[in-house]
Amino acid sequence: MQEPDPLEAFSVVREVIRIFGGEASSSQWSDVRSVLKVRGNHLDSDYLTEMAESMGLRDLLDRAIGEARE
Repeated sequence: MQEPDPLEAFSVVREVIRIFGGEASSSQWSDVRSVLKVRGNHLDSDYLTEMAESMGLRDLLDRAIGEARE
């Protein structure tokens, strides 16, 4: 099994920050969901959660994860 990639997890968090800041388009939100859907098992979920919480974006991350599972 491939090790979780913290840089990829950081990229997801960065995109969520852009979206939260109003800088994202619907295609960027779709990109975040796609990464979570395709690479979710290879991301460090603890790191994602920790970073999202520290930035006040946990709800947004949870939303993206939920939409990726649909």
